[in-house]
Amino acid sequence: MEIYRYSFEDWLKGEIHNEDLEGLVENKQLDKEDLKKIRSDQEIAYSIYIAMHLQMMKVAFYQRYEYSFAKEDLLNQQLKNAEEDLQNFKVNNPVLYWEAINGIDNRYKLTPPFIPFYLMCSPFIDELEEIVPTHITYYTKSNFYRWLNWLKEDGKSDTEPSFEVSNEDFKKQVERSQKRLDRLLELDSKSAKEYAQEFFQLSFIKERVVKLMTEQATDTLDKSAFKQQGSNTPKEKLSYTWLSKSDTDLIELHQHLINAKLIDPATTLEQFKAVFRAQPLHIVKDNPIKWHEDNASELLYFILQLEGTDDEMYPDGWLIKKGNRANYKRLTACFVKPDGEQFTENFKQAKQNLKDPVLAPAKQAVIDSIVNQFY
Repeated sequence: MEIYRYSFEDWLKGEIHNEDLEGLVENKQLDKEDLKKIRSDQEIAYSIYIAMHLQMMKVAFYQRYEYSFAKEDLLNQQLKNAEEDLQNFKVNNPVLYWEAINGIDNRYKLTPPFIPFYLMCSPFIDELEEIVPTHITYYTKSNFYRWLNWLKEDGKSDTEPSFEVSNEDFKKQVERSQKRLDRLLELDSKSAKEYAQEFFQLSFIKERVVKLMTEQATDTLDKSAFKQQGSNTPKEKLSYTWLSKSDTDLIELHQHLINAKLIDPATTLEQFKAVFRAQPLHIVKDNPIKWHEDNASELLYFILQLEGTDDEMYPDGWLIKKGNRANYKRLTACFVKPDGEQFTENFKQAKQNLKDPVLAPAKQAVIDSIVNQFY
């Protein structure tokens, strides 16, 4: 019997990492069967999260649909919105879209501490997923759109579409995975399987279903109102658009800026996310981020570094999307001085000052040291 240096248990304990697994198998330090167990746990957790999230979207819509006296109109409007969402995702995230349809995603990056959260469809994972679009965003939108089309054709097909998992022994694998994972995390003395059985009785699930219902209804109203105003109505200006595909980059940037004392330590993650998630400026400017001092050149330098200075490598932007020109209105709406007063400096002149340069090298170095961590 061949003896291997590492096992499935070592992965559970965090002693071997996902990026090393294939190499360990090739070097005969990890058994192929243990790798299969690891991949099985990752795939199941990832699939269950998508399936549960999709189910919540369906329940949120169906609770509105069931009580509507204009079901066909409501369904047509929701279908139109869902189709627009999918098209916008494809246009704004072409790489993510290509990866998603080809099954290239983050399922094999899941580590043991995260897997139970995926199995119970935890709001903690939602917090990460909402920061930037991900493959899961596309999977749920795409399958929700498919389900809406099925609902529209109700009666012509007996089989309701669902998020399919390829493995025939899926249920058995879930049970085996659950036994292995139960010891990682105790959830109010219940297993993740029991949570799944009581899925729609959990308070946070009910809250999220209500939230989805509100978002779906609001989205319908917003789009209808915009169309009534006419196509010549100017679009509202938005805050910065975060482009990084990593789930945690925005969280880390928030913490780095606080640690470096570049922003007010009272800046919440929600407040920070609003500035970088393409939110309407009239909302963001009510709760902007306080920059640590009155230096407009330093703030502008920070934004330009996030956009990326190499136009050939990052024509559309690096960590944040570039505007057609330097958008100073956006900058002054999203950031204010330490005392809460708006920046009134001439930012065009501030940008010129960066070339002279006026900004001290030490200040540039602090910002560079933070931003360069995301390369």
